[in-house]
Amino acid sequence: MTLTFHANGKIDGINNANFNSSLPSGHVIQVVETINDSVTSITSSAGSFTATGFSASITPTSASSKILVQVSTTFYVDNDDNTAGVTVYRNGSVNLGGSTPNGLKPIYFYAGGGANDNQVPVNMHHLDSPATTSTVSYEVYYISDKSGNRLNGIRRGRQSFILTEISG
Repeated sequence: MTLTFHANGKIDGINNANFNSSLPSGHVIQVVETINDSVTSITSSAGSFTATGFSASITPTSASSKILVQVSTTFYVDNDDNTAGVTVYRNGSVNLGGSTPNGLKPIYFYAGGGANDNQVPVNMHHLDSPATTSTVSYEVYYISDKSGNRLNGIRRGRQSFILTEISG
C-alpha cells in the first residue's frame, strides 16, 4: 500500500472512512483489561469445570478478528495429592483448553502426605477465533479433585484478564 502525506494533513492511500479495514491483518484493533483483587474460594471439589466469576468481555469489530486472551492469577491448594486445573471458557460453553482433562493449565500437588499450603502463579494465553461481531465473554473455570482451593490464593494479589482484538 502506497501512502502519500500532504502538507495540509491529508493522507492518500488510506480508506479514512474505515481505517481498520485499510490496514494489513495482524494489527491491534482494541484492548480490554479487567483487574480483580478478590479471592474466589473453592469450597468443594468439582468433577467438571466450574465457573469462578473472574471474567472479561469484548465486542469484536469484525467476524474475521482473532482475540488474544491473556490471564494472570494464582491458584492456592490446601490439600495434599490434589489434581486441579484452570482454563478459560468462551461464552460459558467453549473450553479454550480443548478436550484436555485439566484445561489450559493443569495443576498437580503431591507433598507425600506432608506439607499442604501451595500457591502457584497461573498465566494462560490463547489466540481465539470467535467468528462473531457480538459481545464475547471469557471466564476462568477450575476443576479439582479436592476442596479448599482458591483462585487468587490465600496470599491475595492482583489478577488481570486482558483481551486484545487482532485483525484477521
